[in-house]
Amino acid sequence: MNELDVISILERLGYHATKSRYGDEYHSNCPKCADPEGDDRLVIFPDGNAYCRRCGTWWNADRMARQFLGHGAGGRDFCQGVMWGRAHSSQKILRVMNDTIPSQSWSIFMEKLVDQMVGIYPQGSWGAHEMVRRGLRPNFAEVFGVGYNDRDLFIDGEVLKVPKSHVFIPQGLIVFYDHEVDGKVRCIKAKVRRQKNDDALPKYIQISGSANQPMVFGYCCEKIPLIVESELDAVLCLQEASSLVWTVALGGAGKPIDEYTDKLLQKSQCILWALDQDAAGRNQFCSWKNRYPQLRAWPADKAKSPGDMPVAYLYDWIVKGFSRCSIAA
Repeated sequence: MNELDVISILERLGYHATKSRYGDEYHSNCPKCADPEGDDRLVIFPDGNAYCRRCGTWWNADRMARQFLGHGAGGRDFCQGVMWGRAHSSQKILRVMNDTIPSQSWSIFMEKLVDQMVGIYPQGSWGAHEMVRRGLRPNFAEVFGVGYNDRDLFIDGEVLKVPKSHVFIPQGLIVFYDHEVDGKVRCIKAKVRRQKNDDALPKYIQISGSANQPMVFGYCCEKIPLIVESELDAVLCLQEASSLVWTVALGGAGKPIDEYTDKLLQKSQCILWALDQDAAGRNQFCSWKNRYPQLRAWPADKAKSPGDMPVAYLYDWIVKGFSRCSIAA
């Protein structure tokens, strides 16, 4: 039949539903809990609805298909004219750009800031408090280029070789990103989570002159990539589960991807997609799914983003996503 039901969707996800011995219900694993031993937690009723006795989630076919397959139960993608992952002429295409590299002068200046800011979180400062609030451990954050800028800086654009009179580096937590260029590793990108939030400027600012490519964290071989928006979220997820995943921070839902990251993702057997649960994040799913058929939606549990989840639960959430990739493979 054309219309999918809950049991058919579960089968696509690698789960098997068994009929109850005492009634007309079926039982299976809940795709949200992703517990391989909980094969009786999800109760599927004769009317087609389902309820998980563990997490308390109610499902119907359309909701389950949209969350885990990327389209409605009718088979047509909700993002624009995609039928079971096959491209349609009206579909948005993910942009893959050539790798962009900042000037040598820019990198040299940023590396001086790295020495001044990374691993330095003065006690009582906003930066130290924000690190604790986010659950970031200083020794781990330091390894991945997280620092604290304690005041707004305005740098002469000529010094950085950028076409601006001044470059603004705001006060806040700053993430410096290193990448190999012509056989040498140097800083190519910097992003700030601003301390001030009482003005019209955005919370996150990419420093002018930075490369536009995503930030990739962790050891990429034989692990699953986890795609998030925020650089600080990417570092946090790696901190909690570096044995299972490597992370990619897009820096925004609509950002293009570079050739280097694209090649890494193309080699991956499974990709966990955990962009923010808002319209911007959802609207990008189809273009990504079309380029990477192995993509699996794995949104943050009861939160907008992974960084908004309780840190104590992040590891279990990633383990469940990892298990889901293993089942799907």
